Amino acid sequence: NSGSLSFNHLINTGNVAGRETVQIYGQKPYIEGGLEKASVELMGFAKTKELKKDESEMVKISVKKEQFKSYDNVINKTYILDAGDYYLTAGRSAHDAVNNILSKKGKSVGNDKLVTVAFHQNELDKTTYAKSSATGKEITNQLDAYDINNYKNKGSNSVTYVSRGNWDGTFPKGKVSLDVNAEMAKDLASHKEIVENPEAKDPTYHSGEAGKLISLRGLSYDHELWDKLLNQLTYEEQAYLITNGAFGTVSLDTIALKGSKASDGPNFLTSTKTNVALPSEGIWASTFDVDLVKSVGDYLAEDARINGIDTLYGPGINIHRTPFIGRSNEYFSEDPFLTGICGMNEIQGLENKGVVAVVKHLAFNDEDSARNGISIWLNEQAAREIYLLPFEYSVGKNYGNGHGCMSGFNRAGCDWVGASNALQNVILREEFGYEGYFITDMASSNGALYMT
Repeated sequence: NSGSLSFNHLINTGNVAGRETVQIYGQKPYIEGGLEKASVELMGFAKTKELKKDESEMVKISVKKEQFKSYDNVINKTYILDAGDYYLTAGRSAHDAVNNILSKKGKSVGNDKLVTVAFHQNELDKTTYAKSSATGKEITNQLDAYDINNYKNKGSNSVTYVSRGNWDGTFPKGKVSLDVNAEMAKDLASHKEIVENPEAKDPTYHSGEAGKLISLRGLSYDHELWDKLLNQLTYEEQAYLITNGAFGTVSLDTIALKGSKASDGPNFLTSTKTNVALPSEGIWASTFDVDLVKSVGDYLAEDARINGIDTLYGPGINIHRTPFIGRSNEYFSEDPFLTGICGMNEIQGLENKGVVAVVKHLAFNDEDSARNGISIWLNEQAAREIYLLPFEYSVGKNYGNGHGCMSGFNRAGCDWVGASNALQNVILREEFGYEGYFITDMASSNGALYMT
């Protein structure tokens, strides 16, 4: 239902054999004063086989209509489709794509034959994507407190976001500074009073019989026997399991739970017999070859098995905000779609052979300077369309369906992301349909107040 682009076979017109990346970009209607949108967005790609001179190949690339949605964090507070034309084009880069669409609109700067109107939206649609396609959960704002303009204790702080409708007036002229007032300092504090939930019920310990863990294999995520299995454990056993989770998990004889061993990644396994290291994730992504990325996951799973490892702390799926961040080698790209597709394929390669992929770092861990406690401020549109999209592709029920996720050291707004109900429970579990587990990124006690 999104229209289509049809081309003749791709032909190698050069003199040497080679492969080509076919890239498909979409453009949403931009309305001044409305939501900010990129001029074009990568929405699909495929890699040809090696083509000899004059050899040709047809590739098929699918783009879902849902990929054109935008998150309106201000008025409708959910995903929408604005009224107007929605374009698809092929191009070797985003610059090609923009020029092609401009040509379709009457400016002769590209190739309008590579452009189609995927669909026309007669009026604002604020209902089609207001529910999760994975779970049916109503989608609405969860991250208002992470935008300094909406944060309740912002005091005199505010920021102006860059707008395509007013580049000169909104583009930053220098660094932006925030003042930490007394209320914000309290919200940033590492040690806070635990807020009790009056409706919470104490767990049941050491009661009933549910058999051994293996007898529950294959049961649905929400099957009642999982609760019965947990209920037969003692408090001490559960505490032992939860608090001893660095680079593996302990064994529990009561339910015949085998201990596990994890290795840090994501480009290689640490302290192994094989000592094999792979190039950075950015190099994998630059190939635009999803089969190659999946084979990397397959290889890492084989290496893990040889070394008795069950779990890999990877892939890293944060965003390259600049080329100079400390973890650029562990992340795929500055593009959320490319990052998500690569993460999804590596995870499938790993988990097809029984090695759990723990994607990291949830969320907004896009720099390493003072990352132990740094506060990241952003609006919910940016959070959902850029930084969280790779997590949906990697662990979402409809996509990669990965089973492990590592939180970051950092804060979002004033909240430590390792205990964010909005991120972990509402968005990942209730919206994306995530059914795996969370681990912290080396959460250790600290008495300092980090406000860098």
